[in-house]
Amino acid sequence: MNPVALCIAAYVFLGLEAALRGPLALGNTAATPSFMMILMVFLAIHGQARMVPWLCMALGLAVDLIGSRPVNGGEVLVTIIGPNALGYFAAGHLVLALRGIMLRRNPVAFFFLCCCGAAMSQLVIVVVLTCRSAVDSSLEWSPLAELFARLGGSLYTGIVSILIGPILHAASGLMGITEGYNRRDSRRVMRRM
Repeated sequence: MNPVALCIAAYVFLGLEAALRGPLALGNTAATPSFMMILMVFLAIHGQARMVPWLCMALGLAVDLIGSRPVNGGEVLVTIIGPNALGYFAAGHLVLALRGIMLRRNPVAFFFLCCCGAAMSQLVIVVVLTCRSAVDSSLEWSPLAELFARLGGSLYTGIVSILIGPILHAASGLMGITEGYNRRDSRRVMRRM
Protein backbone atom coordinates (compact mmCIF):
# COMPACT_ATOMS: atom_id res chain seq x y z
CA MET A 1 0.00 0.00 0.00
CA ASN A 2 1.06 3.52 -0.71
CA PRO A 3 1.46 5.24 2.71
CA VAL A 4 0.85 8.76 1.34
CA ALA A 5 -2.38 7.73 -0.39
CA LEU A 6 -3.40 5.79 2.71
CA CYS A 7 -2.92 8.88 4.91
CA ILE A 8 -4.89 11.03 2.47
CA ALA A 9 -7.73 8.48 2.36
CA ALA A 10 -7.75 8.23 6.17
CA TYR A 11 -7.85 12.04 6.43
CA VAL A 12 -10.78 12.28 3.98
CA PHE A 13 -12.75 9.52 5.70
CA LEU A 14 -12.04 10.99 9.12
CA GLY A 15 -13.38 14.29 7.83
CA LEU A 16 -16.52 12.54 6.56
CA GLU A 17 -16.87 10.83 9.94
CA ALA A 18 -16.61 14.13 11.83
CA ALA A 19 -18.76 16.20 9.46
CA LEU A 20 -21.58 13.74 8.78
CA ARG A 21 -21.90 12.04 12.17
CA GLY A 22 -24.59 14.47 13.35
CA PRO A 23 -26.56 15.10 10.13
CA LEU A 24 -26.86 11.39 9.25
CA ALA A 25 -27.81 10.24 12.77
CA LEU A 26 -31.10 8.39 13.09
CA GLY A 27 -33.07 10.52 15.50
CA ASN A 28 -31.33 11.39 18.75
CA THR A 29 -29.39 8.11 19.00
CA ALA A 30 -25.86 6.84 18.41
CA ALA A 31 -27.05 5.11 15.21
CA THR A 32 -24.81 6.77 12.66
CA PRO A 33 -22.83 5.36 9.75
CA SER A 34 -19.10 5.05 10.28
CA PHE A 35 -17.15 6.12 7.22
CA MET A 36 -13.85 5.26 8.87
CA MET A 37 -15.12 1.71 9.48
CA ILE A 38 -15.84 1.35 5.77
CA LEU A 39 -12.27 2.39 4.95
CA MET A 40 -10.93 0.10 7.68
CA VAL A 41 -12.80 -2.92 6.29
CA PHE A 42 -11.60 -2.15 2.78
CA LEU A 43 -7.99 -1.94 3.97
CA ALA A 44 -8.38 -5.07 6.09
CA ILE A 45 -9.64 -6.99 3.07
CA HIS A 46 -6.69 -5.96 0.93
CA GLY A 47 -3.85 -5.45 3.43
CA GLN A 48 -1.11 -7.70 4.70
CA ALA A 49 -2.20 -9.78 7.68
CA ARG A 50 0.63 -8.57 9.94
CA MET A 51 -0.05 -4.92 9.25
CA VAL A 52 -3.87 -4.86 9.34
CA PRO A 53 -4.57 -5.00 13.12
CA TRP A 54 -2.17 -2.15 13.87
CA LEU A 55 -3.50 -0.07 10.98
CA CYS A 56 -7.03 -0.68 12.30
CA MET A 57 -5.98 0.40 15.79
CA ALA A 58 -4.48 3.62 14.38
CA LEU A 59 -7.70 4.39 12.49
CA GLY A 60 -9.71 3.74 15.65
CA LEU A 61 -7.43 6.02 17.63
CA ALA A 62 -8.09 8.78 15.08
CA VAL A 63 -11.83 8.28 15.59
CA ASP A 64 -11.32 8.45 19.36
CA LEU A 65 -9.56 11.78 18.99
CA ILE A 66 -12.46 13.44 17.13
CA GLY A 67 -15.17 12.20 19.51
CA SER A 68 -16.23 13.38 22.93
CA ARG A 69 -18.62 12.18 25.64
CA PRO A 70 -20.61 14.31 28.10
CA VAL A 71 -19.78 14.01 31.81
CA ASN A 72 -21.18 15.64 34.95
CA GLY A 73 -24.68 16.07 33.54
CA GLY A 74 -23.47 17.33 30.17
CA GLU A 75 -21.53 20.24 31.62
CA VAL A 76 -18.18 18.98 30.34
CA LEU A 77 -17.19 17.08 27.20
CA VAL A 78 -14.22 14.72 27.46
CA THR A 79 -12.29 12.75 24.88
CA ILE A 80 -11.84 9.13 25.90
CA ILE A 81 -8.87 7.47 24.22
CA GLY A 82 -9.10 3.74 23.68
CA PRO A 83 -12.63 2.43 23.02
CA ASN A 84 -12.60 2.92 19.25
CA ALA A 85 -8.96 1.88 18.99
CA LEU A 86 -9.72 -1.43 20.73
CA GLY A 87 -12.95 -1.85 18.78
CA TYR A 88 -11.26 -1.30 15.43
CA PHE A 89 -8.46 -3.67 16.47
CA ALA A 90 -11.01 -6.42 17.19
CA ALA A 91 -12.93 -5.65 13.99
CA GLY A 92 -9.70 -5.85 11.99
CA HIS A 93 -9.04 -9.33 13.36
CA LEU A 94 -12.60 -10.38 12.51
CA VAL A 95 -12.31 -9.15 8.91
CA LEU A 96 -8.93 -10.88 8.59
CA ALA A 97 -10.52 -14.14 9.73
CA LEU A 98 -13.42 -13.81 7.30
CA ARG A 99 -11.69 -12.40 4.22
CA GLY A 100 -10.33 -15.75 3.08
CA ILE A 101 -13.84 -17.09 2.49
CA MET A 102 -15.30 -13.94 0.90
CA LEU A 103 -15.23 -12.66 -2.67
CA ARG A 104 -13.40 -9.37 -2.39
CA ARG A 105 -15.15 -7.43 -5.15
CA ASN A 106 -18.64 -8.66 -4.37
CA PRO A 107 -20.72 -5.75 -2.97
CA VAL A 108 -22.78 -8.15 -0.82
CA ALA A 109 -19.59 -9.54 0.77
CA PHE A 110 -18.33 -5.99 1.39
CA PHE A 111 -21.70 -5.08 2.94
CA PHE A 112 -21.56 -8.18 5.16
CA LEU A 113 -17.97 -7.51 6.29
CA CYS A 114 -18.78 -3.85 7.03
CA CYS A 115 -21.82 -4.87 9.11
CA CYS A 116 -19.86 -7.55 10.99
CA GLY A 117 -16.81 -5.33 11.53
CA ALA A 118 -18.91 -2.42 12.72
CA ALA A 119 -20.93 -4.67 15.04
CA MET A 120 -17.76 -6.16 16.55
CA SER A 121 -16.27 -2.71 17.01
CA GLN A 122 -19.42 -1.32 18.63
CA LEU A 123 -19.70 -4.32 20.94
CA VAL A 124 -16.16 -3.74 22.19
CA ILE A 125 -16.83 -0.01 22.59
CA VAL A 126 -19.97 -0.66 24.65
CA VAL A 127 -18.11 -3.12 26.89
CA VAL A 128 -15.17 -0.73 27.42
CA LEU A 129 -17.38 2.29 28.15
CA THR A 130 -19.63 0.23 30.43
CA CYS A 131 -16.58 -0.78 32.47
CA ARG A 132 -15.47 2.83 32.49
CA SER A 133 -18.89 4.06 33.66
CA ALA A 134 -18.84 1.49 36.49
CA VAL A 135 -15.61 3.06 37.75
CA ASP A 136 -16.40 6.70 36.87
CA SER A 137 -19.97 7.64 37.78
CA SER A 138 -19.70 11.04 36.08
CA LEU A 139 -19.91 9.39 32.63
CA GLU A 140 -23.50 9.36 31.35
CA TRP A 141 -23.99 5.88 29.94
CA SER A 142 -26.88 3.49 29.34
CA PRO A 143 -25.36 0.21 28.10
CA LEU A 144 -28.46 -1.46 26.68
CA ALA A 145 -29.75 1.62 24.84
CA GLU A 146 -26.27 2.33 23.49
CA LEU A 147 -25.81 -1.27 22.36
CA PHE A 148 -29.05 -1.36 20.37
CA ALA A 149 -28.45 2.07 18.83
CA ARG A 150 -24.88 1.15 17.89
CA LEU A 151 -25.91 -2.18 16.37
CA GLY A 152 -28.44 -0.24 14.29
CA GLY A 153 -25.57 2.03 13.28
CA SER A 154 -23.64 -1.07 12.19
CA LEU A 155 -26.40 -1.97 9.75
CA TYR A 156 -26.49 1.67 8.65
CA THR A 157 -22.73 1.49 8.02
CA GLY A 158 -23.25 -1.59 5.86
CA ILE A 159 -25.91 0.16 3.79
CA VAL A 160 -23.66 3.19 3.22
CA SER A 161 -20.80 0.83 2.28
CA ILE A 162 -22.80 -0.31 -0.75
CA LEU A 163 -22.49 3.24 -2.09
CA ILE A 164 -18.87 3.87 -1.07
CA GLY A 165 -17.45 0.41 -1.86
CA PRO A 166 -17.30 0.89 -5.65
CA ILE A 167 -15.52 4.23 -5.17
CA LEU A 168 -12.90 2.58 -2.96
CA HIS A 169 -12.43 -0.27 -5.42
CA ALA A 170 -11.99 2.24 -8.25
CA ALA A 171 -9.36 4.10 -6.20
CA SER A 172 -7.51 0.95 -5.14
CA GLY A 173 -4.85 1.50 -7.82
CA LEU A 174 -4.12 4.97 -6.44
CA MET A 175 -3.69 3.52 -2.96
CA GLY A 176 -1.24 0.94 -4.24
CA ILE A 177 -3.49 -2.00 -3.52
CA THR A 178 -2.72 -5.00 -5.68
CA GLU A 179 -5.30 -7.48 -6.87
CA GLY A 180 -4.12 -10.48 -4.91
CA TYR A 181 -3.47 -11.11 -1.29
CA ASN A 182 -2.03 -14.18 0.25
CA ARG A 183 -4.86 -16.42 1.51
CA ARG A 184 -2.35 -18.28 3.65
CA ASP A 185 -1.91 -15.11 5.70
CA SER A 186 -5.63 -15.18 6.52
CA ARG A 187 -5.48 -18.84 7.45
CA ARG A 188 -2.51 -18.21 9.74
CA VAL A 189 -4.46 -15.48 11.52
CA MET A 190 -7.45 -17.80 11.90
CA ARG A 191 -5.25 -20.52 13.43
CA ARG A 192 -3.87 -18.04 15.98
CA MET A 193 -7.38 -17.08 17.07
